[in-house]
Formats: sequence, C-alpha cells, structure tokens
Amino acid sequence: MAKGLGFYMGLIGFAFGVLAFLVVLAHFTLMVLLPPMWPVEFLLFPVWLILSVAVLAIGGIGLSIAASDDPARAKTGYVLLILYSIVAFPVFWGFIVGSILSFVGGIVGLVES
Repeated sequence: MAKGLGFYMGLIGFAFGVLAFLVVLAHFTLMVLLPPMWPVEFLLFPVWLILSVAVLAIGGIGLSIAASDDPARAKTGYVLLILYSIVAFPVFWGFIVGSILSFVGGIVGLVES
C-alpha cells in the first residue's frame, strides 16, 4: 500500500511537534539556568521533559506503524497519530498547526486505509 496524503500530513505535523518541543526545551533551559532561578520552572522541567519524550515516542511509533503495508497495522498507526496530536497540544503549549495537521492526517489516513 502506498503512503497517502494522511501519512504525509501526519509526518509534517510530527515535524512541527519536534520543532515545538525544541522551542519549549530552549525556553525551559533558559528559565532554569538564567538568574533568577524560578522554582516553578525548575520543578516542572523534569516532568515536562518526561511527558514530552513520551508524547514524541507515541507520535514516532504511530508514524512508523502507519507506514506499514498491512492495512490493520496502518490503522493502528493512524490511531496513535491521532492520540499523539491530542496529547501534544497541551504538552507543547501552543502547538496548533502541527497538532491540527497530525489530527487531520490521522483521520485522512484512517479513511484511506
């Protein structure tokens, strides 16, 4: 089965998610390292980092499964991509375009497969 529009929309949305992760990572790193040290950011940073890595793992695994030739596996990958888009939005704070692209890509991929 050839990769369709849903896969590529999900891939672009995932790329935006990685970009948003890097921006928020730079923000947290600067807030923790630069004076004055803000205790809230210092305490939230490890929690956010673990959550972000888990969310990116869900999206990456979903995309790799969605690239499968087996339609049942591809559907599972698209469902994981939809889950990624829903969870990534609050974790990456304002990840609007990538989240919408991933969500629509997952829906289109489910319809295509």
